[in-house]
Amino acid sequence: MIYYAIEQLAGAGVDRMMIVTGGNHAGEFLRLLGNGRSFGLQHLDYAYQERAGGIAEALGLADFFAAGEPIVTILGDNIFEYSLAPFVRRFSERPTGARVLLAEVENPSAYGVAVMADGRIHTVTTRACSTFLRP
Repeated sequence: MIYYAIEQLAGAGVDRMMIVTGGNHAGEFLRLLGNGRSFGLQHLDYAYQERAGGIAEALGLADFFAAGEPIVTILGDNIFEYSLAPFVRRFSERPTGARVLLAEVENPSAYGVAVMADGRIHTVTTRACSTFLRP
């Protein structure tokens, strides 16, 4: 699955990436993916997440990598029906705030629920954690 996420981002023009992973088999990613050149990347960085801290902790680990510049975040198990290129391009043109890609699914409680109010995300809940995004 990690190949798919990397290929989606590389296809959208992202050429530097950081993989945040944890657990007993984290080193397998380095052996599998190497420096990312086989995907057309300039460089592939890695960070180790010592415990399950969710996406917020993963983003904290990527803080040094981002160095204050805009970043794209994708979960390794996300599948996209369409190219991410137009979304990455639009964000690159106006790199302020954040963009969140959402899709309607038949059983949202199995994945997560974004509660919208006045055209904005009010809260997001997932099965793995309670609300992690608030205005």
